[in-house]
Amino acid sequence: MNNTLKKLVTAGFGLAAIAEEKGRKLLKEAMQKGAVPEAKAKKLYAEYLAKAKKQQAELARMAEAELKKGLGKLHEVASGGLKDLEKELKKHTAPKAAKKTKKTKKRK
Repeated sequence: MNNTLKKLVTAGFGLAAIAEEKGRKLLKEAMQKGAVPEAKAKKLYAEYLAKAKKQQAELARMAEAELKKGLGKLHEVASGGLKDLEKELKKHTAPKAAKKTKKTKKRK
């Protein structure tokens, strides 16, 4: 899960960078054609960047929350598995220790 999540976050940031570049190019073309004044284009681009950064931060927050949730579940599974293993080891080691003690007493 960790690797998949990491890939998704990386892809998300990659897409954001592509979108940022495309937005910049679109505004530049609009300015060159005279469709948008330079001041307006700069303002639109700044708003666009602010929105993109906010979305990136939200994506990072969501990814971190999911990662924590997944790691918590992994810890639960690992802890449960260790407890089960300890129980099994006790089952197999406890009778042998008792048998050795009994044999020792019989020899005396």
